[in-house]
Amino acid sequence: GTDTPVSAEYNGTAWTAGNPVITARRDVNKGPAGTQTAALLIDGRVATTHQSVTEEYDGTCWATAGSTTATMRGGMCFGIQTSALAGFGHQGGQGNYSAASQTYDGTSWTGGATGNWAREMPVGSGATNTSGLAIGGASPPGPITPGATEEYSTTGTVVKTITTS
Repeated sequence: GTDTPVSAEYNGTAWTAGNPVITARRDVNKGPAGTQTAALLIDGRVATTHQSVTEEYDGTCWATAGSTTATMRGGMCFGIQTSALAGFGHQGGQGNYSAASQTYDGTSWTGGATGNWAREMPVGSGATNTSGLAIGGASPPGPITPGATEEYSTTGTVVKTITTS
């Protein structure tokens, strides 16, 4: 559909409209990136053009921040506004999926470790840019199962297989 600059806030019970983002786009970071008063919105896609745009939210307004190291959509992210990690995602073109990551220090992005599975749409979970998880996602020729979980630490990624019983 149409790219819209919409944001919303959740108070634990209900969603309310937030102030509009600066760059209307879709397929932005998957996973938490900050808090309601210090959040990040990363990359995405405007029409068919992949983005390297970062916006920071202070609880009231969105502001343009440092560009990411690669144009991408559908990547994952975790951490806080001054210590985040983003990675994976689709970089445009047929089957051009990434396993790369990058860290954010509140000002600029720097290249990080490379994961084991190039994919888009994984969910990220972690408190800072030093450790966390990339969970699930998809890449051709078929979807990656939810068991495709990678653990990220400042020493690199470690493959962990999660099983259910």
